[in-house]
Amino acid sequence: MKINLFCRMTQSGVGRHAQYLYDNLREMRADVRHVDLDDKNAMAKAIIEAMPNDRTLFFLTQDPKLLQMIRGKKILWCAFESDHIPKRLLALMDAFDEVWALTQWGQRVMIDSGLPQAKTKTVLEGVDAKIYAPNPRAHAGFVFLSVAKYEKRKGIDELIQAFTQEFPAAHYPDVCLKLKADFPLFPERQTELKTKTANDSRIKIIEGYANDEDMAALYNAADAFVFPSRAEGFGLPCLEALFCGLPAIATHYSGQTEYLNYIPDLFLPIDHELENIEDKDFDYFYKDLYAGEPYGHWAKPNVDSLRQSMRQVYEAKEMWKEKALTASRIVRDVFDWKKTAEKTLAELEKNEAAR
Repeated sequence: MKINLFCRMTQSGVGRHAQYLYDNLREMRADVRHVDLDDKNAMAKAIIEAMPNDRTLFFLTQDPKLLQMIRGKKILWCAFESDHIPKRLLALMDAFDEVWALTQWGQRVMIDSGLPQAKTKTVLEGVDAKIYAPNPRAHAGFVFLSVAKYEKRKGIDELIQAFTQEFPAAHYPDVCLKLKADFPLFPERQTELKTKTANDSRIKIIEGYANDEDMAALYNAADAFVFPSRAEGFGLPCLEALFCGLPAIATHYSGQTEYLNYIPDLFLPIDHELENIEDKDFDYFYKDLYAGEPYGHWAKPNVDSLRQSMRQVYEAKEMWKEKALTASRIVRDVFDWKKTAEKTLAELEKNEAAR
């Protein structure tokens, strides 16, 4: 059985997912080939060489006409941040033999939106446990950290509001908020964020490319991770922070529930209420795809609840550090990328045996 990965290996969540899977399958000596979606010659060659027993994984929807040209089973492994999938996207999904969700929440959204249950399954994503591990680094003061693009969905504005209200600079000069909030598609957002936070020198904006080792060091130089996201396909930064033994404050909704459900008393939840999705970025990426259908809902984080959770972890730092180390051991046992790759291969081999 040959495995073809049609994908773009970038620093996006999807790109990193594809890269980790490819690297780990190669370590397992699986017969796996990366086909760059931007390389038309490579795609044409892969289509010609595809055999009936091949397994071809995609991380983005494709033209059904392209899929028809590829022999073997075609699988879409996808994530999304809304609780409603529009008809146009369902039609694209239905062109695959199977559609894998990263989380049980995602699979339920697909089924509730109209995709046949028999076509769906949940196959988890993961984190590289060799890189992301508890390794605390000395630092001054108390550091809250958030890693997320600066967009409405990620709740950064609510986080800044909660931080400045709960920890005013005059009384808490040694409490810091670090934001790793790059958004390469919209670089002007960094200027907006710097302008918004210019009056508080305790808010540090971290910019630029960071590899996995850099990110692990960043997590380990903080005291708590804050993730007030409205919705996630998976929420990889929060899981990376948990792998590093960092106490997590997070919205218990959407994709991140997949791993937060394993540690119900070992993270601090942020209260929320569902709201209709009204967002310029959602318009930019999905307006044509939804074609007038409602975007669905996501979770609006409650600022008072966020303040309370930040206060709790600040006041009981040592207790939450111990809880976080327990949480780290639990999630590292389930979501290590090596195990994810093993499960992925088992699913593909199961499909082969069923033929």
